[in-house]
Amino acid sequence: MAKFTVSCPCCGNTLAYTEKDKSVECFACDNSFDTAKLGGTSSASAQSNMGGFSPLAAIGGFDNPESGVVFIENFFETYDWTEYYESNELFISEIAEIVKNNKVKNGANAQSWYLDFKSLAVPVQKKLEGLEVRQSEIIEKYNPEDNVDAYAAFDTYCRIAKLLVAEKEDIVKYLESAVSYAEKFNLDADKLGEIKAELAVLKGALENILIVKEIRELPAFTKAMAAYDASVAAKYASVGIDAKNVYDSAVVNFNMGNRSAALMAFENIRDYADSREYIAKINEYFSFESELFYFFGNYYIYKRESAQSPALDAKAKGKKPGCLSGLFKKRKKGGSEEPEFTGAALSLYEVVNGVPAEKPIIRGISQFIDCYNNRYYYFKAGRGIYCYDFSTKSETCIDSGKPSDYKIGGDYEYSSVLGGTGVVVKKKLAYEQKKGCLNKNKKKTDEEVRLNNYRLILVDFKSNSVRTVINEMVDIADHYGDKVFYIFAERLPGKAVKKGDGFLAKLFKKDKKKPTTPEEPNFTTCLKVCDLATGANTTVLNEDCEIHAVKGDRIIYSIWTPNALNRDLYVYEMSTQTEVLIENNVYNFFAVEQDMIYYTVGNEDFCSLVRNNYNGTERLEVMHQVSNIIGFRAGWMYVKKGYGLNAILMKISSDGKRKVIVCTQYKKAYEITASHIHYLDTYDTLRVVRTDGKDNHKIADNINWVIVNESYIYYCREEETKSKATLSLYRMDKEGNNIKKIVFAVDNAIDYDENTLYYSRKDTVRYKVTVPPEKKRDEPEVHFETRSVTRYFAFNKETEESKVVLTLGLPKGSKSFKRGCLKKKEVKEDIIYEEVAAKCAYKRKGLQAVGAVEEEQYNEVEQQNASKSVTIGGKKINVPQGGCFQKSGSGCLQSKGKKAKSAPQGGCLSLFNNKKR
Repeated sequence: MAKFTVSCPCCGNTLAYTEKDKSVECFACDNSFDTAKLGGTSSASAQSNMGGFSPLAAIGGFDNPESGVVFIENFFETYDWTEYYESNELFISEIAEIVKNNKVKNGANAQSWYLDFKSLAVPVQKKLEGLEVRQSEIIEKYNPEDNVDAYAAFDTYCRIAKLLVAEKEDIVKYLESAVSYAEKFNLDADKLGEIKAELAVLKGALENILIVKEIRELPAFTKAMAAYDASVAAKYASVGIDAKNVYDSAVVNFNMGNRSAALMAFENIRDYADSREYIAKINEYFSFESELFYFFGNYYIYKRESAQSPALDAKAKGKKPGCLSGLFKKRKKGGSEEPEFTGAALSLYEVVNGVPAEKPIIRGISQFIDCYNNRYYYFKAGRGIYCYDFSTKSETCIDSGKPSDYKIGGDYEYSSVLGGTGVVVKKKLAYEQKKGCLNKNKKKTDEEVRLNNYRLILVDFKSNSVRTVINEMVDIADHYGDKVFYIFAERLPGKAVKKGDGFLAKLFKKDKKKPTTPEEPNFTTCLKVCDLATGANTTVLNEDCEIHAVKGDRIIYSIWTPNALNRDLYVYEMSTQTEVLIENNVYNFFAVEQDMIYYTVGNEDFCSLVRNNYNGTERLEVMHQVSNIIGFRAGWMYVKKGYGLNAILMKISSDGKRKVIVCTQYKKAYEITASHIHYLDTYDTLRVVRTDGKDNHKIADNINWVIVNESYIYYCREEETKSKATLSLYRMDKEGNNIKKIVFAVDNAIDYDENTLYYSRKDTVRYKVTVPPEKKRDEPEVHFETRSVTRYFAFNKETEESKVVLTLGLPKGSKSFKRGCLKKKEVKEDIIYEEVAAKCAYKRKGLQAVGAVEEEQYNEVEQQNASKSVTIGGKKINVPQGGCFQKSGSGCLQSKGKKAKSAPQGGCLSLFNNKKR
């Protein structure tokens, strides 16, 4: 479908529309236009036709240049420099215009050049002072729990520092020219000496501007951290812990590989220095494409194995493996039922020299839970919750139970709690069946049912044990930090709840847009909160609500209104048990930032963004047609306004008064830094734009996948070969220069950390196969096979070298036969597979099938060396056609004719089925 691009007749922003669109809406100026009347209208002509602004008349120079000096001195003394500190402009526009015209009128007067010097020197000096102000703000506002303000100051510092460094040569050149002309026209000696000295100081200051990539590199941040660490160390000292010595010892243990000792030490001083970062690194794990896993410094893979396999469960030998839906079955033994595993489960294998080991490390895994301190926690098939200690190579049961006991899966069942030192899991309460002759004759529908069928257990990683934190509940409603919100049900006095009442149907059959309640309820439900740190359980609300956020002591939640269209937004304060209605008719909830709630009212076509405080008394309608809040950075809120081809990215100041259009035709942001934003537009083109909306330019097109890190941009783009499309992995700097192709033909990629990137690809490999003979005196059978393997690579960003960490699909086989005089002895010998280096074959212009001929000759030479003709299944094996085989940076061989698997769209945190902490 054809797409057209025009300029908005009102604001000049670019608009896009298709041939089917009858109208197009500009979200920058909130105007709609008939596409039939837009064709080819330029921004300039449209503004002239629509009564656009004309340039301001030039401001004249001074009749007396000395009065100009007085004017500019007074202007600078009374000027509000607050906004200028953060602007990307060096000249102040009013002063620049005056000075320019004054030089035309009084260029032969020395005072004009003194004025010219001051017009730039003073603003530059203020920019330099602004850098010092920002560093002071970092020291003042540093808080490791919430560093929004400190990072806002840092972003401004970086942006202004880069601006001054980039313009340094032009600044110095301009000022030197002014000094030169002032001297040429005999400026007063005192004033000439003044500006010369000032020029020397500015030169030195511009040369010594500190450019940093991270806030940690700033001396101000180091100073702020040191001051904070000193206060934390004092707290630990009050309980007899020398935080600095413990920290230094823990770092030594970490560097020596003593993970357990380091972790225990860091946990004791969790708030000191960067102990939390070390703790996270020790317990880090991730997965790539659900094939390659990384735990505790080593690579692993899972294999699904049948219970019939002795390697998995010796007791199951001889039993037929069941399907996944019948994973767990029961058998009676001595009149009681006990679980017996009869299906398939996962086994964990270590990757050794790029291939899975022969024997698994752990067998019978039904689901992975978490990792902590060299221990791997998981649900063991049919047995309960287990952990495997990689350091002692031992397996321990920490909670026994049947598979039906646990509610696994979902969002909250094993969310990390208590600072990552535990997870919570729902466990079903045992049903107590009443015995006796009177109860035998009762119908099942007459039996009373348990209202709260689950308990919540905490898997404590520190003690490697399980304890109950909520005795009984219906279900988990939500989970924030160490607070778990859950639904609790109670019988009403004098009421009984029986199976025939449809209790579960009444409780869970809830349409959020049309909430229903039983006509004659015989039970009631409420929302409770359990503080896992203290163990306190408190009733807070009716459960018929949706919790959006929990900030300290406050719960932000909404309740659907009877009209089933929108909802009412509330704030509940748990300590005072007070409830405040923030807004009726809330369409969607977005975020809570710096004690302000952001939400939309209206509908999907209108969506007015509103900001309000916890009391609902500071309501401010920010703008219309907001579809999403992208995030908060440096005191600005970035929002996506509009939808489709013409959606725009805007930033709004913290007070909601200043709005800046950053870019139009916006699709997805990959990184928002102090100075630039890297984003994908609606044409799948990667672009970079300054945070003030200026200097927008394209850096790559046909983008499929992007990773933006501190120094480089890594991206996959689709490339057309002779007959097929493939993805190639590229790298370039943040400005879009120095583009380099890293790997041709990749399937997928993931950014692991600042040093490593992983990618996978399928390779076609040719093997020389040697089959052992039945008789020793006979020659072995030799033929050639072509197979497809999948390789996973670790790419070192610094050295730009790729290393194979896992290969799947490698051929392996053996041949069995009987030997001996009576052939009674069974013999099994391995079939040998040797990878054959591919021979390049080049095609030249004007010659047909040169490559094909050469490859045929190459195959014939190989066949002559074999003892038998090369046939498999009655077909002759040939090297795949399609041109030269190219060697990748990893050393593997990849056919140019390979079809690529398209990688999914999106940023590095949402592309793959990976989990990394």
